[in-house]
Amino acid sequence: MGWRTDTNPATDPAAVAPSIGLIETASVALGIEACDAALKRADVALVFSETVQSGKYVFLFTGPTDEVRYGLEAGMEMAGGDVLDSLFVPDLFPQVPEAIAGRRTVAAGSVGVVETQTVASCVAAADVACKSASVELIEVRLANGLGGKSYVTVTGDVEDVRSAVEAGAACARDRGHLVADVVIPSPHPGLVPHLTD
Repeated sequence: MGWRTDTNPATDPAAVAPSIGLIETASVALGIEACDAALKRADVALVFSETVQSGKYVFLFTGPTDEVRYGLEAGMEMAGGDVLDSLFVPDLFPQVPEAIAGRRTVAAGSVGVVETQTVASCVAAADVACKSASVELIEVRLANGLGGKSYVTVTGDVEDVRSAVEAGAACARDRGHLVADVVIPSPHPGLVPHLTD
């Protein structure tokens, strides 16, 4: 049986409170040390903490808003200049943890994709996209099997998808980590099952 390297970190959506913090480091060792510092400083629960491609370390934690903020500060301080990206969201859109845990089965309409260089920027883009328009989140793919990049896919009415992609792409661009964004108004029927099942 082969070792799979193309899956997201294991996530239990029910364990993710609305407030989250996420830190992504270039070094595995410094990422582990930063995670320890965050957990020691704040009353937070670790959702996942592990390596992702390409040799990066990512950890996501959740809890009361102020505690998440304290944990993020401690982790960032410990990791210092090794931090590639980080994220604090006090009120995460509920579909985001579900889409991190696995592809959501939804009826596809128009499809939008936002591709980022980092995990944190992808999660941020997914949250902003879903809050900006009436779309369904299909998937949030994080780093593994993607050479360290990440992407989010959404579906819905074409104008809503456009609005969501514009907002998500602007979020990633402002963070300096946008790779590409696309809107496909009428995806080919042969493509749809590969995106939504």
